[in-house]
Amino acid sequence: MLRRASELIGKDVNGRDGEDLGKVGDLVVNMGKGGVHYAVLEFDQPWNVNKSAVMVPLAVFDFSADRGDAVMNVDKSRLDNALTFDKNRWPLINSPLFLANVDRYLILVAPNKYGSIRRAEAAFDRLDLNRDNKLSAAEARHDATVLDAWKQLDAKGAGEITRAEFSARYNTIAK
Repeated sequence: MLRRASELIGKDVNGRDGEDLGKVGDLVVNMGKGGVHYAVLEFDQPWNVNKSAVMVPLAVFDFSADRGDAVMNVDKSRLDNALTFDKNRWPLINSPLFLANVDRYLILVAPNKYGSIRRAEAAFDRLDLNRDNKLSAAEARHDATVLDAWKQLDAKGAGEITRAEFSARYNTIAK
């Protein structure tokens, strides 16, 4: 279903039990792929004295047309370990370290959306800095797990691996 960003930003968000959680404060767009990567959930004030926000995948929301508010289809307790940030001081969202941390968190929040295949794709996209669809040893240095397993990933010793090679081997190293 297609929706305008202006229809989503500012929309109230409730938990599955109807509890008011906050609102969609912003959307983070992947300009290279032309899609929304995350929604930014700004928590409501009564339990959010630090004015914090968290990035969550759109897949966890139900934006059904017949409902006034969006419903977050994950248990609120999954947000307990969320990577929150001050909504007035955004993190460096293109930083490889930040992206790795957000991706690890999102796997816990929405495992069906960010399962093993998505995890490998996200890691590859994050590390392929020159966007040539190959990872070099230099690019692997931006992720400690990938760097530690570089010899296993680059089984041919070519000094670079393709997206397909990475996807086929990534799940064995990222446990």
